[in-house]
Amino acid sequence: MCRRAFVCRELALDVPGVRAVLLADRSMNLADLAPPAGDEPEGEKSALPRVWIASLSVTGGKVDFVDTTRKPQPLTRSLSTVAFSLKDFRITAEGGDFAFSASTSQAERVDWKGRVALAPTVSSQGEFSVVGLRAPDMAEVLSDVLPFGFTAGAADLGGSYRAALGSGLDLRLQLPKFTLTGLALRARGAAADWVQLPSLAITDTAVALPERSVSVGKVALAGLKVTAWLDADGTVNLQRLLAPAAPVAVASLPATAGNSGRRRHHGRRNWQAWSSPTPASTSKTACRRRSSASRSRPSICVWPARASICRNP
Repeated sequence: MCRRAFVCRELALDVPGVRAVLLADRSMNLADLAPPAGDEPEGEKSALPRVWIASLSVTGGKVDFVDTTRKPQPLTRSLSTVAFSLKDFRITAEGGDFAFSASTSQAERVDWKGRVALAPTVSSQGEFSVVGLRAPDMAEVLSDVLPFGFTAGAADLGGSYRAALGSGLDLRLQLPKFTLTGLALRARGAAADWVQLPSLAITDTAVALPERSVSVGKVALAGLKVTAWLDADGTVNLQRLLAPAAPVAVASLPATAGNSGRRRHHGRRNWQAWSSPTPASTSKTACRRRSSASRSRPSICVWPARASICRNP
């Protein structure tokens, strides 16, 4: 039996636009473009149509994404100057070559090229790179799950992959280098950055599925600066970067006569916990001096590459 084939020798789309909206019920508006389900008997699959696309190109495209589930304001993101090409693509095991590139108004850029096939299973292999991905934008997208935000920083990464979708996902991902520069972390509601990381480089990362394995060759960081102090409830401020800290009541212990700066309980020495609404930077030496010279001011230590909490003895 002979089947007809759909043949497209050349198709060019100039300045197309796509607007994708995640609706309140978490469905996508683009799903309305899909044809309604047919009367095909359950369990019976029709064969994929025979398709050959000699050349498909997209230039000057734009993609707008809106997440209306975010409150109080919807989350919006845009990709401009989108370009895509597909060469000699067939719905066979050979598939075809593709290339994709896009950028944003913040000079972020994505490049992706490789080969894709739809039969006998969906599979692809290729290379990709992401340049100048802004950390504050990533934090905004993940704001529902992150207890902290990035106020500055950018990420660059690139690598290669091989993936196949059969009964499950078979993935092999190689990331020779992943770098973060100028990173600054701040807890929700804080007035200043608590962690500053000028440079972080992760090299020779490999990810494998379904084995669920991850290996990393080397992690190098430089210029780490951390601001830390004890809150009035005895917790360290940095805990708020990991999870919202619930207020903890701190019992007041009586001070012994002539030793108001120390507190003792059952013969064991406890440190005085101080709160500080406005952390101040100081050197390690100055921190030590202040601990011995002042018993009425908060003890906060900040210096490059190390972080410590000074407590008044």
